[in-house]
Amino acid sequence: EAYYNPETERENITDLIKVFDNCIIEIKKTNTASMSSKSDSINIILYIDSYGGTLKDCYKFIDYINIIKRLHKVKLTTVGMGVIASAATLIHSVGDERLITANTEIMIHELYTGMQVSIQNVYPILNQLQIHMKN
Repeated sequence: EAYYNPETERENITDLIKVFDNCIIEIKKTNTASMSSKSDSINIILYIDSYGGTLKDCYKFIDYINIIKRLHKVKLTTVGMGVIASAATLIHSVGDERLITANTEIMIHELYTGMQVSIQNVYPILNQLQIHMKN
């Protein structure tokens, strides 16, 4: 189980990735020691209470989750508690199972980045945002 309640900023996402890495290592050690089947998936529950943060760092975490799902057969359950807002809603959406508590507030708004880009670069960014919105 992991808990995430700060803003989606680089340092916080890096810390969360370290927590996930440590969980995976410990679970694999336990499974090896108990001779569990290697085909067993790793179940992780992520509790989220966050007002969001930067889109760039949110995407970093989403990419990480997609990698560990493939490499380590991770099944992620995301549980919204309190507030799930802005970029945190995208993090909540990557769960294989997505749950919220009865009193959770959810807020999403039009996505935007803080990068200044030339007109030639607008379409690739728009395409990336549309891909993530479909997932």
